[in-house]
Amino acid sequence: MRPCAVTVALSWLVLSGMARAEPPICPPSIVVAEMVRTVPDGWKTVTGDGQRRLDNVSVSQGPFEHLSALAPEDRETGKLTSEAIWDVHTGEEFWLVCHYANSNVTVTRKLDPDIKRCVVSYKQDVMKKWVCK
Repeated sequence: MRPCAVTVALSWLVLSGMARAEPPICPPSIVVAEMVRTVPDGWKTVTGDGQRRLDNVSVSQGPFEHLSALAPEDRETGKLTSEAIWDVHTGEEFWLVCHYANSNVTVTRKLDPDIKRCVVSYKQDVMKKWVCK
């Protein structure tokens, strides 16, 4: 192969690797503003506005607002540790769903079609880490 062709081939390999989308990362926290639509007579509301930390991650098939959450495969990995695993299939649309503590607000993002699996690790039922690859 000529030097010019080698340079072009290497450039193509580097650029094609760069074109691969990185797995999405949930924001570590969000700021919410809660409101109550109706209050029974004699009651007052105290809102819980403020910052909420990332609490859990799940996967849905299609946009989460369509109520398409997928049940994970649960696997115990130790006495106090476990994993939730979602194997995603080529040709279908999957979304990462980020859940936040003390809030019903979620943040979602479509997963790149190259992603095949998402795993969430727990210790004593508290999420410790997660990865989609």
